Order: sequence, then C-alpha cells, then structure tokens
Amino acid sequence: MTASLPADVSDALAAVLNAEGPIHAALREQVPHLGVRERCTCGCGTAYFEIDTSKVEPAPTGLGTVVAAEAQLVTETG
Repeated sequence: MTASLPADVSDALAAVLNAEGPIHAALREQVPHLGVRERCTCGCGTAYFEIDTSKVEPAPTGLGTVVAAEAQLVTETG
C-alpha cells in the first residue's frame, strides 16, 4: 500500500482494507499518512500506528467510534 510501512504491515492493511464501502475507502486514503509508532517485541506482528489527523479526512464512522482490525497472515515460512 505504501513504501513507508514495513512489508508485513502493508500486506496486512491491504488485506483488511480491501472491502468496498465508504469507511474502507476513507481508511485507505489515510494509509499514506500512517506510521508505525511501535511494534510488539514478542514476534507476533502487532503494530501500533500513529497518524497526523490534521492531514487526513476522518472516516465516516461517527463520533467516538473505534475501528479495530485483526488479520492473520501465513507466509511461506509458516
């Protein structure tokens, strides 16, 4: 999705945000402004993001809505 993110994170976002609809479209538009703030050190692939909200349009989810996603990716090495 963007070269500024690690490949595994970019692949996960592409899979999770692949659905059609206004919320997914708005979130895809935010990805170029997304950065990885921190990653879990246990090797699980968890990533915590940061985004400059002054540079993106909010997704049409309503006030106070939290969008959380989880995806399991299996690579050729298992």
